[in-house]
Amino acid sequence: MSWLKNMIKSIFNMDTINSIEVKPVVEAPITKKVKSLQSMNKKQLEEHGRSLGLELDRRKSKAKLIVQIEAAQ
Repeated sequence: MSWLKNMIKSIFNMDTINSIEVKPVVEAPITKKVKSLQSMNKKQLEEHGRSLGLELDRRKSKAKLIVQIEAAQ
């Protein structure tokens, strides 16, 4: 039973939580070449929109999706 008690103590030990060093996450810049928006299909446009922080609705026409992406850029 003491091993279980020791395990619980080691899990909830505040000394180990305070000693953990947190490093900031640095996002790498997008190095992928972006094709012309006209040459992309709707699914690719949706993925490109997500990389810009947009949530596009694929039920809309391709032209409307392109207009939304250009407005966000």
